[in-house]
Amino acid sequence: LAPQTDQAALAGAIDGVDGIVPGLGVTARKLLAALPITDVGGHAGFLRTLLTLPTWWRESRARRVGVRALAERVPADLPPEERALLGPALDRLASLAAGEPRTMAAATLLRTWRSLHRLLALLMLLSVTVHIVVAWFYGYRWIFSE
Repeated sequence: LAPQTDQAALAGAIDGVDGIVPGLGVTARKLLAALPITDVGGHAGFLRTLLTLPTWWRESRARRVGVRALAERVPADLPPEERALLGPALDRLASLAAGEPRTMAAATLLRTWRSLHRLLALLMLLSVTVHIVVAWFYGYRWIFSE
């Protein structure tokens, strides 16, 4: 149930921007390649994942700001109709690019939470067993005694 990045939608958004302003898609690809997403690996612990969350938030923000800064590279002689199309296209691309680190964070957090949840469930079973033994030993034996 962990979220997945839609690589096809991201590629489509890049192609859409490139269709409006030729060459801007290549610049967007280079920008996103220069802003990699931190991967903590498949066996990262819950604490390490929590400590990496701010990094993923910074990466998401940097990708969003970087894609929106591409609007400054638009030629001044771009027709107004195309300029009107470029704003929403860049917003969509920025949203999809910023979503990649967030989906990585959510998937990793859910994966590590399951491990922690399993440990806590086992500890709860152990504590229930200890509670029953202690309650029997110190409290309920008087019912069956004479």
